[in-house]
Amino acid sequence: MAAGGMQLADPALAEARLLVQRPAWSRLDVAPFALLYISLHSVLLQCEPGSWRETQALVVYGVALLLHLLTVLFARWSVRVRAMVGYVPCAVLEAASHALVCPKPNFGRGAIVRLEHAAEVAAGESVEVLGRAFPLDEARLTFQSARYEVTGAEPTLRRLAYPEGAEVAAVRAWEGFADPAAWQRALRRWGRNVCDIPAPEFLELFLEQATAPFFLFQVLCVVLWSLDDYWVYSVFTLFMLVVFEATVTMNRLSALSTLRDMRRPASVVYAYRLRRWLPVSSEDLLPGDIISVGGEKPHPQALSLSLSLTLSPKP
Repeated sequence: MAAGGMQLADPALAEARLLVQRPAWSRLDVAPFALLYISLHSVLLQCEPGSWRETQALVVYGVALLLHLLTVLFARWSVRVRAMVGYVPCAVLEAASHALVCPKPNFGRGAIVRLEHAAEVAAGESVEVLGRAFPLDEARLTFQSARYEVTGAEPTLRRLAYPEGAEVAAVRAWEGFADPAAWQRALRRWGRNVCDIPAPEFLELFLEQATAPFFLFQVLCVVLWSLDDYWVYSVFTLFMLVVFEATVTMNRLSALSTLRDMRRPASVVYAYRLRRWLPVSSEDLLPGDIISVGGEKPHPQALSLSLSLTLSPKP
C-alpha cells in the first residue's frame, strides 16, 4: 500500500490516500522553479550582452518556463500529479488535512477532498438510534456528493452508515429523539437533509475549459499560424475560440441554474420529538425521525360549512 493509503470498504473506489497540504513556498511548482529562476537571473546579470553564455542562459530560462508551464498544466489535468505537487502523503489520520479519492473506471473522476475532523467531541461519544450506537469521533469527507467516514486503527474509508436494517423490536421500541442533545448529536453526524447543487463562478468554469488539452492545442496552432504574413486572421481565429469557450461556459451556467431551480422546496412536516409532534422543516429531518405521512385532518371541533354569498351593487 502506498504511503498514507487507506483500506477501502466501498466497491466503487479504487484508491484513497491521506494527504497534508504543503505550504505555498514548498509546493513543487513554486519552490524549485523559484530557486531556478533566481539562479538563472544571477547568471544573466554576470553575462556580457550578446555573449554565447548569455544565449545559453536565455535558452535554459526558456526551457525552465516551459517546464514550469507543463507542471502547472499537468497538475490541473491529473489529480495524482496535483496530489504530488501540492500535498505530502500522511500516515496519521489526525494529522491529515485532505484525502485523495480515486474511483474505479466508469465511476467518475478522482478528486482531492478536504478531511473533516470531529471537533469538540469526546473519544467514544456516540448517538443511539434504533438500538444502534453511531460514533461521532471519526473523520469524514464528501466525495461525489456522497458522505464517507474514516474508521479504525488502520484507516478504512467507507460510506457513512445510517440506521438501516434494524430489528422490528427496535423499531417498535424507538420513540424518536427524546431530548435536544440527542438530535444535536445526530445532526453533527449526518448533517442537514439538503440537496446542494454548487453554483461555480464564470471565471472558474472558463479557466477549466481554457486549460483543457484540446483548447491549448488550438491556441498553439493559432500561434504557429500567426508567424505567417496573414497574422490578422490568426488573431481573429483566437478571438473566435475565446468567444466560443465563453459561450459554452454561459450555457453550462444556465443549465446549472435551471437544475438548481428544479429542486423541490422545503416543506413543513410533523416529527415526533421530545415525546410530542413538532413542525419541522424537511431539510432538518434526521435519520431516525418519526414523521407523520398522513394528510391534514380537520380539528374535531371544527364545523363544515357551505356558504353562498351574493354581492349586490351599492344603492
